[in-house]
Amino acid sequence: MNALVARRWLRRSTTAGNGLIKVHSHPRSGTHFALTFIGRNFYAGRELAIPRFEYGHWNNRRVDDSGNPYGRLVGSHRFPSRRFFTTNDPVVYIYRDGRAVVLSFFNTESFRDRAIENIGFSEYLRKRIDWCGTPGNRAKAKWNLIQHWHAHVSAWHRYQHHPKLLMIRYEQLVADPVAVANQLERKFFPEATQQRGRPLQFEDIDPVREPLGLKPNAARPHAWK
Repeated sequence: MNALVARRWLRRSTTAGNGLIKVHSHPRSGTHFALTFIGRNFYAGRELAIPRFEYGHWNNRRVDDSGNPYGRLVGSHRFPSRRFFTTNDPVVYIYRDGRAVVLSFFNTESFRDRAIENIGFSEYLRKRIDWCGTPGNRAKAKWNLIQHWHAHVSAWHRYQHHPKLLMIRYEQLVADPVAVANQLERKFFPEATQQRGRPLQFEDIDPVREPLGLKPNAARPHAWK
């Protein structure tokens, strides 16, 4: 399957509505971690894989031929839209400390424009980005990266009380996976709690401790310090 066909397949699979949780995020915010955590703990045994996919800056695209084992749970990196809530798909938005997001971008070559790959971190912080939502979506330069992150997270927080949406903080998912698992179960799988007769406990879940994603770097909270 070529990259164009794979991209179209992914677009259809994440917009048609199949009842599966869709994970949205700002790039470099723990998306693969959330996909794996949700997939292992709430969709064990389900076929959720997608074929190869493209990623990276629009001027520095890469292809992952191994695909993603939980790709059918992928939402998007877009700014929020009411259409995300018009299907029967529950929605999760995972967000992360903006300082860690910026550092992760800087340390991930494929997410940086080839034309500025040799600039220092201080200059990188101030430079306006030429994409919106995701680095693959070319756009007129408007914000620097931290401004883009702030606008993205703020926009999603305006929907935080929507009945189909659960906001998850990356740092809490790492530090207290049981609490987050119970939030997910109460929100989207209440019948599982009723059948068990109690909330989830640590022995009930897979906390996902291994680094995941596209060049996971430090793969821990507060890595920016």
